[in-house]
Amino acid sequence: MTLPEGSLLGLYTDGLVESRRLGIDVGLDMLCGALNTPGDSLETLCDRAVAALLPDRPADDAALFLVRSRRLDAGRVAVWDIQPEPAAVA
Repeated sequence: MTLPEGSLLGLYTDGLVESRRLGIDVGLDMLCGALNTPGDSLETLCDRAVAALLPDRPADDAALFLVRSRRLDAGRVAVWDIQPEPAAVA
């Protein structure tokens, strides 16, 4: 997958976007809305998303991991061809 420089990538658990009070579609919309402010720091975006989605103590484990893509010069990039087998990455 190729991401344009500056793209925001978020990894999260279902405990962040779904609960008894919050359906997954609503939770995903809320997450997207909370992350939709360009230029904010990753910490600010995480704080905003967690505050919007988990105003009370969560009933389930919840995690949110955000990164922004950036271009690296060729000297800082490594490429390995690995067979598509779990044992190949051990």
